[in-house]
Amino acid sequence: MSLKSRLIYCVFLFVTAVFLIKFDLVKLINICRINLTPSVVFLDGWKEPPVPVETKVYIFNYTNVDRFMSGEDEKLELQEIGPIIYHKYVKQNNLEFHEDSTMSYTTNFDMVFPEDLNIPGILNKTVVVPNTIVFTMATMANNKLLMKLPMNIVLYHESLFVNRTVYDYLWNFTSPTLEKLKTVLPNYLIPSSNAGVLYNYASPLPITYNVNYGTKHGFSKFFQVNTINGATHTPGYSQGTVNNCPSVWVNESSDGTGNPPYLQKTDILNFYHYMLPKPMPSIFIREVKHGLLTLYEFSLDRNVYVHSGNFDCFDETAGIELPDGLMDTSEISFGAPLALSPPHFFTFYGDWEDYLDGLNPNKKEHYGCIRVEPLTGSTMLLSPKLQLNLVLSKFNFQPKINKLGGKILPLVWIDYHMETDTILSLMVYVYAMVIFLPIIQMSFIVACFIGIIYEIFVLYKTSNEENEKDEVDEVEMKFVQK
Repeated sequence: MSLKSRLIYCVFLFVTAVFLIKFDLVKLINICRINLTPSVVFLDGWKEPPVPVETKVYIFNYTNVDRFMSGEDEKLELQEIGPIIYHKYVKQNNLEFHEDSTMSYTTNFDMVFPEDLNIPGILNKTVVVPNTIVFTMATMANNKLLMKLPMNIVLYHESLFVNRTVYDYLWNFTSPTLEKLKTVLPNYLIPSSNAGVLYNYASPLPITYNVNYGTKHGFSKFFQVNTINGATHTPGYSQGTVNNCPSVWVNESSDGTGNPPYLQKTDILNFYHYMLPKPMPSIFIREVKHGLLTLYEFSLDRNVYVHSGNFDCFDETAGIELPDGLMDTSEISFGAPLALSPPHFFTFYGDWEDYLDGLNPNKKEHYGCIRVEPLTGSTMLLSPKLQLNLVLSKFNFQPKINKLGGKILPLVWIDYHMETDTILSLMVYVYAMVIFLPIIQMSFIVACFIGIIYEIFVLYKTSNEENEKDEVDEVEMKFVQK
């Protein structure tokens, strides 16, 4: 190699080393990611994830209703039935990219019942559960003089607790008597004729999101929601309610399918789910080792269920003041007196302990979390857990329903579970970004400097050899001349 070629090669190695020092390859790829560059971002895997969300449903079966109502037992006994497992497949459709660096897409859901993962015959098992339709009617009609007689007629024909198969309770909880009465009673008394838990909560209509992407918004605002179904607040709330309840605004929240890269321990993940009345903040809890990766574990901030001294618009349900540990969800449930809580009221204590038996709150079963790889923002584990409860007014009707007035009756709790470490393309991407690319980049930088040192050494050696040769030639020339 000529001297000129070696000099050019040294310059090339030096420029390459400077480029690799100045420009972080991981950062460049993250920039491509938030720009949704097709060659970097696996949009197909996001549009139709190969791994479903495993939805585990646990039903509270009331085993001693007759003895409690007669006064023989002091507490209602609860028996947990489940899990009833469904696989929820998510599909993102109708992608539209807008000039303001936002993207719109519609999320569709498909619930599948995997026979092989469930207890044989579980859907046909009979459970005793609160008659949510009747209790909702009673709450709506309570303290309304003109509704007292019609409500007492309903109570004469309808039981407060009913036997239902698991399937009917989840998907087809109806009442033939109330279907007939619906034609003569005010609409607000029977807001929905099907009170099936999963029918109303786990199989909603398609939802259209508008989210941020691109360097215009920066890393921290990547995939943050701007609107849901064209609104800047959660569905079910009127504009008047929204003005008084800033926590229902959906901006700066996430639907859970995308997180920004470079997450910090001080960051708050505002997660929105269609079963929630507002985005729910999750805070950093701890670091968790996952193979060679270090994940950040975030969990729902317990204070979202705390009302003491805070006006948060979620401290009462249908006019009933809620204790700490419950959050109103009536606005998104047709006005039904329903409230969310942690499963088995985990980490909270309340009057329910005086009249409910069978609750067993524990961290192993009832603690929910999200685990994220912070450099890429990739969700590795998604496991939020919620309980749905019926909140009863202090009724003024017949003695049998008045006995239950002011009580909180758990209905179901749901564990949404998704692990993405089985998705090969995602794991290759995460390991490449976190482990291999930094090593490869540093190795190239070191190799460039070694190459430069070697070329300088060769140039120096060649120069010395040429000098020595010139000196020998000069001596030989003088000898010849003599």
